[in-house]
Amino acid sequence: MKTAHQFAFFYTESLAEEKIYSIQEESFVHRLFFVLRMQSGEQCILFNRKYHALVELLALSKKEIKIKVLSVVHHTESEKKVTICLPILKKESMHEALYGLCEIGVHTIQLVHVSTSHVKSWTQKDQEKAEKIVIAAAEQSKNFIFPIISAPISFDQMVQKYHTASCKIFFDAQGTSFFLHNIQEQKEIVCFVGPEADLTDQDKSILQKSGWVFVVLTQTILRACQAAVLGAAMCLL
Repeated sequence: MKTAHQFAFFYTESLAEEKIYSIQEESFVHRLFFVLRMQSGEQCILFNRKYHALVELLALSKKEIKIKVLSVVHHTESEKKVTICLPILKKESMHEALYGLCEIGVHTIQLVHVSTSHVKSWTQKDQEKAEKIVIAAAEQSKNFIFPIISAPISFDQMVQKYHTASCKIFFDAQGTSFFLHNIQEQKEIVCFVGPEADLTDQDKSILQKSGWVFVVLTQTILRACQAAVLGAAMCLL
C-alpha cells in the first residue's frame, strides 16, 4: 500500500504531545487552506531546529487551522559536522548552493567576502532571503536540523576563524584526489570553495600556509555552486 505524502512546514511556536492548538497565522493558514487545499484528517509535520512534530489537521477554515499533536521528536545532531565557507555568488548560483547545502545536511554555512567575487555586497534583505531558501529546502528534504547561515566575514577573518580547525579542505581543480586524505573519517570538517573567478594566487598561498588541504573533486571544471554542494556531500559520506 502506498504511503501518503506528508508535507513538512517550518513552525516556530512551541508544541506539546497530545495537545490541541489553534493556528491563526495568516501565511500559514493561506498556504494550507488555499494553496495546498489540505483537508481535515490529513497529517503533516511541523518543525524547527530543536524538534519536529507529527500533527493531525482537525479543522481548516479561511482564518484558522486546528491541529492535534500526535508525537514530538527532539533532534539529535549528527556526530559529523561539516562547515562550508561559501563566497558571495551571483543570485541564482547563490540560491542553488544554499538550497543544495541544506538538502545534503551541512551544519553551518559561513558566508565569505573574497576579492575576486563578482558580488561585493550582502544586505539584511539578502540574509532574510537566504534563510527562507534554506527553510524551503528543509521542508522539501525533511532535513529538520537545517544549517545555520553565518553573516559574511572577510577572507582574512575566515582564515583566522578556522586557524585551529584540524581538517580544512579547499576545493581546487589543481588539488590532489579527495580520497587520498581520509577526509571522510573526520568528525568536524571545514571546507571552502572559491568564487566563479577563483581565488588569487596570493589567497591560495595564504590558505596553504594556514594548513588548508587542496583537493580536486572531478576531472572537469565545476561551477562554484556545484563544487560547494558536491564537495560538502562527499565530506558527509
